[in-house]
Amino acid sequence: MLAFWRIKERFRLKNSRKITAILFAVEYEKAIFSGLILLQQGYEKLRTKFTRFICIFSLTNVNYPIY
Repeated sequence: MLAFWRIKERFRLKNSRKITAILFAVEYEKAIFSGLILLQQGYEKLRTKFTRFICIFSLTNVNYPIY
């Protein structure tokens, strides 16, 4: 019975390491994914600001034709 518990304990330790590694990988992927989402949101914000700037710039430059 004691040998059985030792084997079970050893197996549990190995499994818990695997589980921790899997959880770490999942958290890492989540972090990367959330970082990508933040980058995407930042890009969207920049793009909207940039398009607004271009619209305003083109509207102001319409009245000045280049000769």
